[in-house]
Amino acid sequence: MKFLLILSGVILSACTTSNSKSFSDVTGTIYLGPEQAVFNFCNDDVDYWLSERTYSAINWETVQAILNSQPECGLVNIPCNWQKADVVGKAMVRADKSGYGHLSGYDAEIIFRNFDKSSATSLCENNG
Repeated sequence: MKFLLILSGVILSACTTSNSKSFSDVTGTIYLGPEQAVFNFCNDDVDYWLSERTYSAINWETVQAILNSQPECGLVNIPCNWQKADVVGKAMVRADKSGYGHLSGYDAEIIFRNFDKSSATSLCENNG
């Protein structure tokens, strides 16, 4: 019986390691580069891995159009300028495993649910 109580406590704690389970308003910049997809909050240089789930967020196609209007920055054309789009939307940050993204090089990831606004020019100056 004691073993079952300990085991259930371990299972319960393993299921509740996520930092955030709710979406909040965010403003910042999405960058795409060689094997990179990152997000920075306005006035912050911490890189968050852009979750693949973001690509199905509401209004992602408007962000994608901004990114696609810029020269592609990939492995075949290094050096290059990273593609970027400033965005306002609802997202949540997760940091509940040992790493995210390319070679697990990021401590946290961001998952967007929807984009309210996107632009090729800075949105951070007014919303940062």
